[in-house]
Amino acid sequence: MASPFETRDSLEGIAGAQGEVARRAFKAAFGSRRIEAVNPVGGGITTKLAFRVQVDGRGYLLRVEGEPSPLRNPYQYASMRIAAEAGIAPEIRHMDEADRVVVMDFIESRPLHDYLGGIRGLARALGELLRHLQAAPVFPHFVDYTDIVGRLFTHVRRTGLFAPGMLDIHVEHLERIRQSYPRAWNVLFPATTMHIPAISCLMVGAFGSLIGNLPTAMILWSIWQR
Repeated sequence: MASPFETRDSLEGIAGAQGEVARRAFKAAFGSRRIEAVNPVGGGITTKLAFRVQVDGRGYLLRVEGEPSPLRNPYQYASMRIAAEAGIAPEIRHMDEADRVVVMDFIESRPLHDYLGGIRGLARALGELLRHLQAAPVFPHFVDYTDIVGRLFTHVRRTGLFAPGMLDIHVEHLERIRQSYPRAWNVLFPATTMHIPAISCLMVGAFGSLIGNLPTAMILWSIWQR
């Protein structure tokens, strides 16, 4: 499979409309500053292109959306800006919602056992992070997260990749979760201003790195919502 770019020190090799958007975004963020290195960033469940672009010895994340799906969250950039302004997400260097592109600081991941202060310090930092999350403005509402999971699971069952009946027990488990999840969440966090998937991601300790003294969760911005 061909690489989405041809050289490791330029964005010129990114083909098509996404390439044009990427180059415009970089110019808006950094002007004529020279790119030192470009590396693809994998992972995620969308058709986006993501690159770590190094400029003046610092890394930045360049993310360009691909073909939008019916489940695309139209409020993802508003949510991204809220998180960045609250100091719990990387600083945004350039954002263009019309072009569906963003450039932000690239945060290098660190293992949890390297956290200063150990598990107690991490727990305190998690509490501080949740405080910042709950103090931030409410995210725009798109759709209930459990509904998205249900739609995705329905699609998986229709792919024909699994033998008939193999996923039936998981359908039952998912339905039980969907019935109890909102009720349990309201009991645990009656006054929360954040949406369920963001806090649940933080609660399980999916930390990538640090911004100041706060751990930063590895969040799928395409699903951030209230």
